[in-house]
Amino acid sequence: MKTLWTFGCSYTDSLKTMVKTDQNFGHYSTFCQYKDWRGGVIPPSWPDLLSQKLNYKLKNKGQGSSSNYQIFSQFCKNVKNYKEGDMIIIEWTSMERFRFAKDNRLVSLSVGYLENNYEDMISTKTLKEILVNRMNPVWIEEVWEWIGFINEFCKLKGINILY
Repeated sequence: MKTLWTFGCSYTDSLKTMVKTDQNFGHYSTFCQYKDWRGGVIPPSWPDLLSQKLNYKLKNKGQGSSSNYQIFSQFCKNVKNYKEGDMIIIEWTSMERFRFAKDNRLVSLSVGYLENNYEDMISTKTLKEILVNRMNPVWIEEVWEWIGFINEFCKLKGINILY
């Protein structure tokens, strides 16, 4: 059976995963509120719906708050698993998201989460300087370089790629 591989941030992540993650951390997020508003029923994500429509097995690697670095890293970590005829969809995210080292691991940071949860890692002044720098067009060029590599890789392996 062919596989649909999806990569991205919260727009790709399963709502079920995001609600479970928030509940595990004791958060009552908008995802939890949405679940409650729907009477406890969480609708399928677009990867769920598309894989059913295509009759493909789904490997959803989307994760809320991911940076483009994390998205590209997830793609690279799975290269040995892609098969001819598979489909890969990558949903790139906002350029102001980036990764930072904390406790010997890389974590993706976005503005909202950083100001609330990571003040021990980085000052507000440094954060603002990084965010100004992240708006430089060279960061978009970096993603285009990744896309060039991904396109060539997928062409060689006979994999359909969409962004």
